[in-house]
Amino acid sequence: MTTPSRREMLLMSAGFGLLAGCGGQGALTPAILSPEGARIRDDARVKRVLDQYIKANCAQAQYVTTALYDGGKTALHGYASGVPSKSVDTSWIFGIGSNTKVFTATMLAYECVGSNPSKKLSDSVADYLPARVGKRGHTIKEVTLVELATHTSSFPDSVPAEVENTLFFDKPPSKAQIQWWIDWQNTGSPSQHDACVGKTPGTCYNYSDWGFITLGFAVAGSNEVSGQQYTDLLAKYVTKPLGLTQTGAHKVLSVKGHLQDGKVSPKLPTDLRSNAPDLLRFLEAMLGKLSGVPAPLQRALDYTQKVHWKGAKYGSPHTDVGLAWQLPVSPGKPQLIWKNGEAGGFTSFMGMIPARNLAVAILTNSDAANPTKAGVQFLLDVGG
Repeated sequence: MTTPSRREMLLMSAGFGLLAGCGGQGALTPAILSPEGARIRDDARVKRVLDQYIKANCAQAQYVTTALYDGGKTALHGYASGVPSKSVDTSWIFGIGSNTKVFTATMLAYECVGSNPSKKLSDSVADYLPARVGKRGHTIKEVTLVELATHTSSFPDSVPAEVENTLFFDKPPSKAQIQWWIDWQNTGSPSQHDACVGKTPGTCYNYSDWGFITLGFAVAGSNEVSGQQYTDLLAKYVTKPLGLTQTGAHKVLSVKGHLQDGKVSPKLPTDLRSNAPDLLRFLEAMLGKLSGVPAPLQRALDYTQKVHWKGAKYGSPHTDVGLAWQLPVSPGKPQLIWKNGEAGGFTSFMGMIPARNLAVAILTNSDAANPTKAGVQFLLDVGG
């Protein structure tokens, strides 16, 4: 890869060396340990630590909401310009950007290890795309579902604008999308957004939005004539069983997203939207602490957190990859599991340390905020 993009810089935060300042610029800095020590159980102290990192990293956001699970206790908090505020409603709906990938991965896991499994991670993605992709495409047949779910498919991060993303609008793949799958040859010169071009799928890590869009279509068994809709399956497999009433692609946003310069984003996020209470329940379920979760779904949630690819080289130390989740490797430390998102002027973070029964979600309405740094540092400070 050439010059790191904003996304790659954000991904570098996976290591325990921790990332730079807002926007991924500046020198790497360690987590600031609170005066109370590395493991804090007192609710008031935990809140102070969370407040500290929100103020330091998310003051650029007009609004921030957080969801916290700590050893069986839960809390929702709102912030205005980084300062605790009772005027911020924690039920407000924000865009979650690439945290959508964790939901897509959970749907895939359910189809692999849930009730009546219909897929295997080793299956070719072409088996679940429109029939003419399998008939006319060649290189696409070499790509498996697990490679898409771990960003090791050798796909580029993004594709030309004319290849419109129709997944979250519950439309079948467009002609341009289908043609891209057929024409893809995995050839060319490595670039910032296509670092693994030419590499055998499964051997090289390159974060890919387009790979997960493709996976979403495969999960839904999409084709141009029939096939289930992504949001229908999301509700069937995940949101309804977990009681997530405000998570979906078509939920009305409660606040406007803002760009780095503070201006309102002219584009709305086109993937999933959610709120702090829903993400709290989702993280509780990921930790195996939410009551009433059907056993097949719990298996799927657990399956996403297992290592499915080892050795992504960004940050220090290196990071293994689950199904969408980042799993930084630090011997002797409890496992941190996390994912972040950025789209349409919204940034978000979800993370947990299962061994400590600790999880946090952070939602902001600004590209200038850095919930990833706030979330990782909070988790390591409180649960590391």
